[in-house]
Amino acid sequence: MHRTHRPKIRPNAGPTIFALALVFASYPASGNTANGASLAQILKRAAKITDDVPLKSTDDVVARLKKLPTFRPTKSGLELAGETTLKSADELRAAAILMDGAKRIDKSIPDLAARTELIRRSGPDVLMAAGARPEAASDLLYLSYYLDRAKGFPDLPRSPTMADFADVATDEARWKFWNKYVKPYKKQWATGGALALYLTAPEMWHDQLGNITEKGVMLAGDLGGEVLGGAMDGLRTGGKKLGEQTAKAILPNASNSLMTWIGMAAILTVFAFLISAALRRRAYSFFKKLFFGKPNSNSNSF
Repeated sequence: MHRTHRPKIRPNAGPTIFALALVFASYPASGNTANGASLAQILKRAAKITDDVPLKSTDDVVARLKKLPTFRPTKSGLELAGETTLKSADELRAAAILMDGAKRIDKSIPDLAARTELIRRSGPDVLMAAGARPEAASDLLYLSYYLDRAKGFPDLPRSPTMADFADVATDEARWKFWNKYVKPYKKQWATGGALALYLTAPEMWHDQLGNITEKGVMLAGDLGGEVLGGAMDGLRTGGKKLGEQTAKAILPNASNSLMTWIGMAAILTVFAFLISAALRRRAYSFFKKLFFGKPNSNSNSF
């Protein structure tokens, strides 16, 4: 009796291997290397600089922006971010903010050579700052030159970087301090080590609301000179002195605490009335009803 030897059926491995190869070829490489390269390419296009300009890794700024949900990108920034290989919604939002920063730097620094050098040296930190705050783009070139000089201050714990300014731009209290106290006097701040110390240790200068403290005023005088110290002291005490002068002008004959409190209440009421549009509308509606009665259905609304 002869046994019939059936040939073993071997599946054709060719199509399977080819399909797997296609899958692995189309899937992004592990880690952020491929993502970073793709994001960098789109960012350079948005900033209108050539693709051969090296851009430092974007991983750090993307991670920092992901923790800041208060900043929202523009629609055009989101559209550009959608062209990258990023998949996470938080990463796309962070990338879109960087796209906005790249476009703002392009508009703020029309000189291609200066813009290219800024992005090459400072990397995505400048894009982060400009992406979070449109007004920050105008400060970047000046700061880049200053940071080179700041490396020569021996008394600092470390040299300031553009990443420090990006942290200032993305923090509400620090940004308020920057616009109120630093930006109007940037020449005085940059004369000594005041600006460098603020960038590296902003908590030494202001409170949680971004108002300069007494210690901040002393630091400004010590590091920036008498002119800067006087200016900061004037800003710190100006509001308090103005309030005292206003109270004295309105209540010149107030001789007891009751009259003082009444006068201050009147001042606050006037300020609130001038500031609050909603309060003005309610007051107008009250007096209109009081003198003219309830409007009928045929009358036009104001």
